[in-house]
Amino acid sequence: MATVTNVYSVDRFERSSEDIVAALFRDDREAADNKSKHRKPKLKNTTAHFPTICVDQDEEIHISGIHEGIAWLTEQVLSRRQTDQPLVLLMDRQESLWNVASMHLTSEAFVPILDIIHVSTYVWNASALLYHERCDRESFTRDRLLRLLKGEVTAVIRGMRRMGAVHELRGEKLNELEKICNYFENNKSRMKYDQYHKEGYPIASGFIEGICGHLVKDRMERSGMRWKLESARNVLNIRAEFQTDY
Repeated sequence: MATVTNVYSVDRFERSSEDIVAALFRDDREAADNKSKHRKPKLKNTTAHFPTICVDQDEEIHISGIHEGIAWLTEQVLSRRQTDQPLVLLMDRQESLWNVASMHLTSEAFVPILDIIHVSTYVWNASALLYHERCDRESFTRDRLLRLLKGEVTAVIRGMRRMGAVHELRGEKLNELEKICNYFENNKSRMKYDQYHKEGYPIASGFIEGICGHLVKDRMERSGMRWKLESARNVLNIRAEFQTDY
């Protein structure tokens, strides 16, 4: 598995919670009023990292692609970050990513942000446990995402658990709803969206998700393809160069 990392600079872009929900649901109003105002990433630098093996005194040390990627990211931050420039670390829920980032960025203050796209997926999953009709699911998801974006994480968690009881969920459905609630509980410190969008910070990883698809999947996962590790590493290194701004 390749770990894709990207460092870029972007101007602040302050939006309301309603604007963000409209963007997530691709409302025509949002597309017409705000699309032209979006700030584009600048000075992008992209890499893809596979696990490596180092030999130290005849002992093999296996280094994960996550460590390689975060170490590279840290070097980029140290070399290009300007004085008092906010550093935003935007990732999905994979805990190993956050653990490794905390190891490498110990001397750098950063704002940890959980990608709102991944959060929205969990809210949609909760809606499917509680409702059968599409319109009810969408209404539930819109409302909970709006409340999460306004900083009401704890209230949303309590409400979901209460609704699970009201809807008399049992067995696997109840377990799934509890997993979703625990997911929000464990990530509350990365879900201060009301503060993030007031500061104009990015909160969605659509940009890096697009890079992952174009850089890795579109080239490396075509029908019938098989790769040796070093060959795959070389191809991704070349493709990453074309994704990078100089």
